[in-house]
Amino acid sequence: MGLNKVAIGPQEKLQLLVGTILPEVRKKIDLGMPRIIGDREFRPRPLREIFEVEKSIYLTSFPTIDPITGKKTFITNDERSKSQSENAKPDLRYDIKHAEWYAYDENYGTSEEKRFVKWIGGQIGKLREKYKDAEIYVIRNELDYCFYNPEDGRRFFPDYLMIINDYINHAMYYQCIINVLSNRKADIS
Repeated sequence: MGLNKVAIGPQEKLQLLVGTILPEVRKKIDLGMPRIIGDREFRPRPLREIFEVEKSIYLTSFPTIDPITGKKTFITNDERSKSQSENAKPDLRYDIKHAEWYAYDENYGTSEEKRFVKWIGGQIGKLREKYKDAEIYVIRNELDYCFYNPEDGRRFFPDYLMIINDYINHAMYYQCIINVLSNRKADIS
């Protein structure tokens, strides 16, 4: 039984395109992307150049008719549509708005990413104690920053960057590349 294309309205077609078809097209394009095999030399670039463009992230939602008003509304169960600061789930809720170490005003990540950010929030005190006078920032990477594997040229987009920078004493500088995985594991390189 196929999908009746005539019965689908323009909004539903757009949701289908953005939520299902385009992500599959992107995967196919990524498979065909040229591999860039680089060297092991890294050239510094200011973060403001890498994360300068604000992005829109499109999520799939489904139409429903409000039984009281009769108006069509769109609903989604995608966790990325919910803020972390006001999340209904206590295990995901964390007050990002007052976390000076988080580079953004809010977190609209997956449930795994929200658990990770909440966990980091619980570790910040220990990090500040260990790295006195250091600036500590966690930055969500939404396809802004990638690495190329020197062996095969494949791209890797880490989920987060953690910057620990002793700006005052110039004593240290760390970049932690973090990829959040399911089952509450994190790959910290």
